[in-house]
Amino acid sequence: MNVTMSVRRGLQELVRHWLLANFPLLRQSTPPRGANRLKRWIVSRVLSVLDRRFERQFRALLGHSVPPYATHRHRPLLIASIGTLGPGGAERQLVNTLLGLKRRYEIDIEVVAMSLESESECFFLETLERAGITVSRIDRNRGLAAPGDVADEEAQRLRHALSAHLHPDLGHVSAYTSLFLARRPDVVHLWLDTVNTKGGLAAALAGVPRIVLGMRNVNPSHFVFYQPYMRAAYRCLLEVAPVVAVNNSEAGARDYAEWIGIDAGRISVVRNGLDFDGAAAAQAHRDTRAYRARWNIPTSAEVLGGMMRLSEEKRPLLWVQVAESVAMRCSDVHFLLVGDGVQRPLVEARIAASPFASRFHLVGYERNAYVSLLGMDLLFLSSILEGSPNVLIEAQAVGVPVVTMPAAGAVEALDDGRTGWVVHDGSAASAAERVIYVLTHPHVRTAAAAAAPDWVRARFGLERMIAETAATYGDLRSRLSDTLADSPAQIRS
Repeated sequence: MNVTMSVRRGLQELVRHWLLANFPLLRQSTPPRGANRLKRWIVSRVLSVLDRRFERQFRALLGHSVPPYATHRHRPLLIASIGTLGPGGAERQLVNTLLGLKRRYEIDIEVVAMSLESESECFFLETLERAGITVSRIDRNRGLAAPGDVADEEAQRLRHALSAHLHPDLGHVSAYTSLFLARRPDVVHLWLDTVNTKGGLAAALAGVPRIVLGMRNVNPSHFVFYQPYMRAAYRCLLEVAPVVAVNNSEAGARDYAEWIGIDAGRISVVRNGLDFDGAAAAQAHRDTRAYRARWNIPTSAEVLGGMMRLSEEKRPLLWVQVAESVAMRCSDVHFLLVGDGVQRPLVEARIAASPFASRFHLVGYERNAYVSLLGMDLLFLSSILEGSPNVLIEAQAVGVPVVTMPAAGAVEALDDGRTGWVVHDGSAASAAERVIYVLTHPHVRTAAAAAAPDWVRARFGLERMIAETAATYGDLRSRLSDTLADSPAQIRS
């Protein structure tokens, strides 16, 4: 990179960081209606400029891609990548998917995470390693190291392309490219937006034969982690033949398609899959009395539960607000909130200040979700945005009725009015009324509890999800089928 280009890029970065510092709205692809006209105009114009700039960079970068390579392994290799292995819903689904694929097919699987530094980021690490799945961390600072079967001039061309066209925020791309060129996977399956965009660009650059972008929610512009390069990366990647996109809800697929500017049919829907054997085992060994005693909850009390990451989009403070409204009218109800996250101090402070503090139980993460769910009589989901929330599915699987805000894909995770209820106007007052109604009408709760398990098993079965996921792997699908020894679970053409 010459001096002039370095100076120009440095100035661009200074301007960009100043804008982001002074106009946090730039992290949203669509300025909220509450913003004044000037801010909305500035945000729209700057985002438009950034979008075009990133798109030019990515198209130039992908113009240097390596032709698809041939692999000669006896067993196919799948590399899956995600940000962390923390206790989130997407991480749980990655684990469910990979364990199911490994159990069902003769396939080698490797997992690469962006960060495995803290204990919470390694929540599922032991589960994967115990199943014989190799887990490693991508090193952002690792430069492109082409393998021996890539000619020196080709390696030099790739290094030049990455240097000339790669934005500083995309430092992982070089490391991912080096990994994919060295390992030559048959499929790269990516999870969540940061990894989809960075790992996706690298996989396309390395010539990976099949690249799956896992979109697990609504589009990232709704969230604080949104980066201005994401839409341009998706738009460019979805023009590349080996790339397929999947979402776990119809609402999520529509939202991404509208944001990217593509036909909704370009994004396949593969609903979450759960291992309901775990639900059955938990029910068989159900010990509600012991669990409630562990958290000082009276055995005779009715329990309104919540299970979530304590972060902004989950709205844990709204959950507490609804619980307080219920507490004012139902003196024997206790409130069990399972989870942890950045908003935990705010939640603890709100509960401590509540006149009903003694009836709240904030218990942190639980490794076995079903054990906690079986300690609840009703679960309330307060999120403003969701893809396909596992907790709604898991609760219904063990016969715990659910009430949810109308959070995108959440409405697809229950049979409204039969296995649970959607608070259609999204207000705290209406949520409290619905919760109180269900808790004070045992026959309504009993009917929902009876209907829910069969409904979620039919809609969110693990084997269905594994088969549909394997179908997204393109030509590898036939190779996976060929490795099966007359298994009844074989994918049918």
